Amino acid sequence: MKRKRVMTNGTFASCGYTIYVTQVQRIPAASKTIMMVNGAMSTTASFTWAISALDDFNLVLFDSPCIGRSREYNVGADSPTREIESDILLDLCKHYQPDYLCSMSWGGAATLLALANRPVGVKKAIIGAFSFGVSNDMRSLIHEMTCRLNDGEMQEFSDLVNETLGEFLPDRFKIANKKYLSELTDSEVSYLHEHFQRTLSIDKDEAILAISNIESETLFINGRKDRYTSSDSVDLACDHIKNSDKIEIDCGHFMAMEDKIVARQLKEIIENYFNLGSTESASMPFSQAAIG
Repeated sequence: MKRKRVMTNGTFASCGYTIYVTQVQRIPAASKTIMMVNGAMSTTASFTWAISALDDFNLVLFDSPCIGRSREYNVGADSPTREIESDILLDLCKHYQPDYLCSMSWGGAATLLALANRPVGVKKAIIGAFSFGVSNDMRSLIHEMTCRLNDGEMQEFSDLVNETLGEFLPDRFKIANKKYLSELTDSEVSYLHEHFQRTLSIDKDEAILAISNIESETLFINGRKDRYTSSDSVDLACDHIKNSDKIEIDCGHFMAMEDKIVARQLKEIIENYFNLGSTESASMPFSQAAIG
């Protein structure tokens, strides 16, 4: 039975910032809640598929301080560091008490840091389209994106993102993506600059030390056609997170946004991993459960 949904919007204060939060409640009531964590260049709009597909779960979505609908509340504020982003996520977890976390793309960094602090009540997490470490392809892409931003070439920047990370997006999403990225404000551009620099300067030894403290069960999902966050790139993370596994599906970086078949597959994986799928599917090793 398809549940109805009630969406409420509000703000939440954390670490000196005001965070715009959207809650999705299901009717009849769902018993479990997922907090979704979007990537650095994305807003909660990137989880429209989840609002529609994951109707067995309540959802909590939020925009980072300098992005989307949080931006207007934090004019003039410094861009948050990854540690602050993690602290914000921990505050949100304490207040909204999700059972699960589900991140996409660069949102995985703050999510892993938050998990390392063992948020109370968070039983499992899914980390999608994430790379533990920066591949040569990603390093080159970041340098090229930085050059476009430095030169104020916003149209070229948006085209670059669509041609690389977004290469498998349908045309309608590429058009929307181009409009959004080409119209980034100065504060959003500054945030991306700082984010790119932090990404390139991550100390892998420190990262390993941090994630070794994670107790929540953690599943990494990567796209088989994603040149920038490959399945192999999370092997090291899996080696140091005690209760972890990984799965590869036949898609690119933007996963559910690329294709309805991929969206249905991702829905099934999430439901099964968070213990709402069939007993047969839930007990199947994830490498076998993947389609494609």
